[in-house]
Amino acid sequence: MARRIGSRNRREEQAIQLRLLDRLEAQHERHFRRELSSTYREMADWLEAGNSLDLYNIQSHRERVGQMMASTWERSATTFGQRILDAAGKAHGRHAVQTKELPDAFMAGLMAFQRIWLAQKITQVSGTTMTQAAQVIKRGEEEGLGVEPIAAMLRQRASVFAGVRAHVIARTETHAGQGWGNQSAAEASGLDLEKEWISANDERTREDHSRADGQTVGNREMFIVGGDALAYPGDMNGPAEQVIMCRCVAGYLAR
Repeated sequence: MARRIGSRNRREEQAIQLRLLDRLEAQHERHFRRELSSTYREMADWLEAGNSLDLYNIQSHRERVGQMMASTWERSATTFGQRILDAAGKAHGRHAVQTKELPDAFMAGLMAFQRIWLAQKITQVSGTTMTQAAQVIKRGEEEGLGVEPIAAMLRQRASVFAGVRAHVIARTETHAGQGWGNQSAAEASGLDLEKEWISANDERTREDHSRADGQTVGNREMFIVGGDALAYPGDMNGPAEQVIMCRCVAGYLAR
């Protein structure tokens, strides 16, 4: 019979992972909120000085977002990856798996993960920042407002825009790093594992994810969720509707 690693039962495993996710997510959310709010206000200052939004230098925003995104993935992936390796070591003898530090292959894989996704994520975040600012300007112009009132409107909207977006970004990207870290550490353990989809099971859980609850596959196999193949909850190779704001987790069982 398969033995669960990490906790005694699936709901305990879910609770432990969600507590860790919530803690990391809250920290990352604060960072993204500050960055987004500051950028909207810089745009407002730029407009008030008589400049066109088209000429605003978004590059600094892109660079800061990239640094924060990479840091979010790394912290989440290493936190959860180390937990999996420690649990595997305790369950099967510390001679079976290296638990003192993450394997070089894990860290190399994390760098590759960042290279694959970073440019796309930076473009998405910075593009939305520009689009939202442009929509505020357009609305102000349609209402016949001048430069200063439009800039003031953008400053007023900054906190709302930043708050909503920071929450979505932090939850989605922390979860992506967690899922990748769990999966990569499970593979690095060298143990014969299965993985189980554990749904959040609350009023916000997608129907597809509720139906996937309890689905168990081989560690290197894919979950099928709503007809989509996902290596783990939060897998960014999956469609956005299966990934964004997901709170499901994977549990690992030794065969």
